[in-house]
Amino acid sequence: NANSTRNSGSCGSSRRPVITHHASTVLALQGTTVILPCVATGKPRPYITWQTSEGALITNHLSNPRYKVLATGDLLIDGLEWTDMNGYNCIARSNLGEDRVSTFIYPVK
Repeated sequence: NANSTRNSGSCGSSRRPVITHHASTVLALQGTTVILPCVATGKPRPYITWQTSEGALITNHLSNPRYKVLATGDLLIDGLEWTDMNGYNCIARSNLGEDRVSTFIYPVK
């Protein structure tokens, strides 16, 4: 079918998700608000989710009221505590696949 291959090389073609900006390690003062960046590209636009390194999904208001996934895909942690020290995985998904990166938070006094 000629139509199925015609758009494969054009700039309007579909692209799998790729995370283009993140931080691998974040050191932040306890008690402050921290934002973990996660910027992804792809077509269709990927949906971004966050998980702890143990695989627990971080959802707004359910897992912890201090955690919020922003519309930009970044993860906001309000009032950073020592117990927040962990790895956090950003996952960008679409129907074409997924990309994932990890950020480690180290709260300092």
